[in-house]
Amino acid sequence: MSHHREHEIKKEIEDVPPPDSSGIIAIFDEVWVEQVEKALAKAEKVDKEKIDKESVEKAKEAASKAS
Repeated sequence: MSHHREHEIKKEIEDVPPPDSSGIIAIFDEVWVEQVEKALAKAEKVDKEKIDKESVEKAKEAASKAS
C-alpha cells in the first residue's frame, strides 16, 4: 500500500466514528471474508481495504502502541 493511501486511511479513521459511538477495525485473511461480512451485515457503514503483509504488521504495531 502506498504511503499516500495509508495517510488517507488514517485520516478516514480519525474522522470516524463520531463522539459517543464505536467502530471495529478488522484485519483478516481473505478466506474469512464471507464470515466477516455476515457478522457485519447489520452495520450502518462498512469500509473495506485490501492491504499487504507489511501494512498488516504496521497496523499491528500501531495498535499495540495505542493500547
